[in-house]
Amino acid sequence: MRRLLALGLLVLSALTAASASAGPAVKRPEWRLSVTGVQTLNWTMSSEFGDQGTCAIRHSGDQTIRFGTARPLPARLFALDDMIFGKVLRAHVLIGGHYKGVVPILGSEHRNYHVIQRPPLGLCGSEARPYLQDCSGTKSLVKGAGMFVDTRPPKARAQKVATRVPVQTAMLPRVFPECPIKFFDLRNDWVYPLFTYGDWQPLKGGSPLSSRSRRLTAHGSTSVCFANEYPSRHSSSCAKPHVAMISIDWQVVLSR
Repeated sequence: MRRLLALGLLVLSALTAASASAGPAVKRPEWRLSVTGVQTLNWTMSSEFGDQGTCAIRHSGDQTIRFGTARPLPARLFALDDMIFGKVLRAHVLIGGHYKGVVPILGSEHRNYHVIQRPPLGLCGSEARPYLQDCSGTKSLVKGAGMFVDTRPPKARAQKVATRVPVQTAMLPRVFPECPIKFFDLRNDWVYPLFTYGDWQPLKGGSPLSSRSRRLTAHGSTSVCFANEYPSRHSSSCAKPHVAMISIDWQVVLSR
């Protein structure tokens, strides 16, 4: 998961997404693909606003993002050479008579923010104003959200699966008037909304290259923690004291 924190990989992912947008020639679907997942973020910490550091606010936040395909989608797996992960089999789903390498997903983001301790009145400026009151709200993921579903190595009998979000495929609403707390928006620091990255999990039930395989499943569960500062590009061990944690749980199903 530490590769999540490398900004250079995000640029490469954007290039990969662009190259996969056209999609290969139409062939009969081999699979029906389903993706489901939940990503949670929570923190409890203190933040200082203003140049003098006199406006210190202790606060907590909880975010739940649910994402997945609206229904099982007709799909095929096509071999390609990914700029980050090398040779993979990427799921392409049939949309409008063409196979697309970015799997469309739907979902929602729920935010809940709570002020634990406020500074004395008059010490905080306009920058801190949104952080001085509790808020909550729920919004749908933006239209056009999608993700990659890759298996590797392409010709191995035992394969692994990973999911990830192409950089240019926006996931979260940019305007959230019900709860405009910037800490919820991972783009402020990583320019990336996670939903796993480099979390390769075994694909169970057989090989996607075998006609005998009827149902293949993969499940991933991972966490990233932050010790002293959030947002930050420097992750910490979740076994150590931390102020924030991001947890992601996902499942991929390929069925015939």
